[in-house]
Amino acid sequence: MKILRIYTKLPPMKGGMEKHIKYLTEYQLNMGYEVNLFFNHGDRLSSGDVRILKAVKLYRIRPQFLGILIFYLAIICYLMVKPRYFDILHIHGDWNSFLWAGILKKITRSKKIMLSFHGSTESYGRVKKFLLSQTVSKTNLVFCTGYNSFELLKWHPGAVFQPSGVDAVFFGSSKLTKNTKTTVITVSRLEKIKNLETVLEIAKMLPELDFIIAGEGSCRQKLEKTVKKEGIKNVGMTGQLDKYQLADHLNSSHIFLLTSFEEGTPTAALEAMAAGLALVVSNAGGIKAIIESGVNGFIIDQPTDVAAFTRAIKSMIADKSELSKIQVENKQLAENFHWKVVGERITQKMINA
Repeated sequence: MKILRIYTKLPPMKGGMEKHIKYLTEYQLNMGYEVNLFFNHGDRLSSGDVRILKAVKLYRIRPQFLGILIFYLAIICYLMVKPRYFDILHIHGDWNSFLWAGILKKITRSKKIMLSFHGSTESYGRVKKFLLSQTVSKTNLVFCTGYNSFELLKWHPGAVFQPSGVDAVFFGSSKLTKNTKTTVITVSRLEKIKNLETVLEIAKMLPELDFIIAGEGSCRQKLEKTVKKEGIKNVGMTGQLDKYQLADHLNSSHIFLLTSFEEGTPTAALEAMAAGLALVVSNAGGIKAIIESGVNGFIIDQPTDVAAFTRAIKSMIADKSELSKIQVENKQLAENFHWKVVGERITQKMINA
């Protein structure tokens, strides 16, 4: 089986979609399938991968649609000059990427088209919903990592709700032990949509706990200024961590906190579960597919409801035996999202479509 997988960015660029593509591709390569990646920025995973317009960082172009347009036109030109043929065409992204699937199927003589939609449709208006529905209509499979996007596309006979997988490192034992002081950790891109100001407000309400914010992004400087200006002494910011550093920080923490306005199904939450953390999360994206509020964590309906987040965290730390029970159950539940399981599930869907 020969697979052409397309997306603009690959690791070491940060992001859940980038990690998803890397781990899925590595799994399929290890299983003996021929997988080639067409991308613009990041590192190759195999000798057959092609970096398109490597002198230009297309992901920085605004509006985003223009960067995507240039990327796919360049791919078409490349394939017209250097024809390559595949069994499966697998495109990751949004409607502005998916609309190129038909012409690329013809050029590459692919037998099947697979699409992976990793984002959230919570903020989509009628026009974007229409465009997304139209661009997926003639494909064999549509993988949705977020439950709200799956709900929008479930009319499609090939729609599949499939969150990303979790790397094996998060299931292993850590070099660190749990911190003596109860520690709450947030792992996120430091962007406005992640609503990290609310994390700082929660930390101010719970000065007896330690808070860690792990990640990098455009809001980091603003967050650090707020921490310094308001004297929030129980918040530490780690910056970007590699997976081994992140696994250690998760394993030494007790509660995972997510305050996002929008999500797909957050990989960071699944990684936290694999490390044996209880979760307190906003009601964003596909979170209800992995968390039952009051059973293996708490879901807060309003992302800016500092009081509700605070009450949930207090409730967890007040009952140590219940907290330990939730941590064990979450670790077991996360086994369903181990990349060996997810990789096999996705690959079999692709073969059988």
